Amino acid sequence: MSRGGRARAVFVSTSSIVWGAETSLLTTARHLQRQGERVGLLARAPGFVEQWPGPARLADGARLFAALARTALLERPEALVCCSLRLAAAFAPLRVLPRAVRPALVFDLHDYLPGAPGRRRMRLAMWWFDRVVAVSAFSAAQVSADHGAVLVLARPVEAGAGAGAAWEPRGRRVGVVGRLDADKRIEVAAEAVALLPDAALVLRGASGMDEGYTERLRGWAHELLGERVLFEGRVPRERVVAGLACVVVANEEEALGRTVAEAQLAGVPVVVPDRGGARELVEDGVTGWTFRAGSPRSLADAVRAVLDDPEGAAAVVARAREVAAVRHDPDRVAREYLRFAVSGPSARPLRALLRRAAGRVGERVAARPRSARRAGAHARQEPAVPAPRPAGGAVPAPGDTRRDLHAPR
Repeated sequence: MSRGGRARAVFVSTSSIVWGAETSLLTTARHLQRQGERVGLLARAPGFVEQWPGPARLADGARLFAALARTALLERPEALVCCSLRLAAAFAPLRVLPRAVRPALVFDLHDYLPGAPGRRRMRLAMWWFDRVVAVSAFSAAQVSADHGAVLVLARPVEAGAGAGAAWEPRGRRVGVVGRLDADKRIEVAAEAVALLPDAALVLRGASGMDEGYTERLRGWAHELLGERVLFEGRVPRERVVAGLACVVVANEEEALGRTVAEAQLAGVPVVVPDRGGARELVEDGVTGWTFRAGSPRSLADAVRAVLDDPEGAAAVVARAREVAAVRHDPDRVAREYLRFAVSGPSARPLRALLRRAAGRVGERVAARPRSARRAGAHARQEPAVPAPRPAGGAVPAPGDTRRDLHAPR
């Protein structure tokens, strides 16, 4: 990747398909190239490599690890960005090398791992990186507070079809956009639409890793909604939110929700849970609507508020578009991303470990009763040496240093 000059940063991904996270990285790379910055890619997805605007290399398995080591130690970009958690362990040998002989190691945090085991795994993995770029405060909360080198930066989104047009009610088609996975909580959206007799549910996205889930979802949704549910599959990027009355995110553990930003920029109302990363993109009643996470009835009420008040929805859509245009501006986001990746502060694991250990010792000492601390302090003092008993059995008074002249010598 050194042809035509060293790349300032190289991104490394094990994703086999170009999903939303990869689309965000492509947008970042395109805008960095327009700014005269050179960034490279190591990836296993042919579609990802083909679309990359700079130097890109296709690699998988052992070849990917070999290319990673060669890039880090021989080509020496300023930053090496890991975009897949499963690849994090491969960065561990690089992390122990002196900073002078390796690039800055950066993790692109765009996922959320639910449950205590997932959080422990994520927290441990992040210590292999000098810096972390997180898509939301919700996802950044998975990183130890002691890490000290985390940037929360919303992803860049280019305004697509419909940008700038005034919002108009588009029937009563409620859309869920993204891959069809169980963790997307699509069932909550379907049950909400079932409470709205004149609404339809439109699902746009390909099957995730579990093809069986998609088939089970298809059968269950048709049984619940009949002809009021449409599975449209994956659609071109410019048609992601076209023809929808609103876009719904049902998963309260979504790291961010790129489709929320796409809908806001395209002038489509959005409804998101009151928890999770997507919530950070919406101010209820101002730039979108929120509902009680996991509640189909609460979601149905929020969607009804959109569909039954076109004038109010139009005002919210206009404000949402203004805010999203600034927050997701591709030029600004790409510039801040690269600046932090190559020159941001670096985590100091050993220093953080010592600081935490010292803090725990202090907490334990402070938690002990004061009387116990005094008793412990007295117990640690050396016992006084008893004064020698003079001849005749008399004990000298304290401070009496006179010698007994009659005592035997």
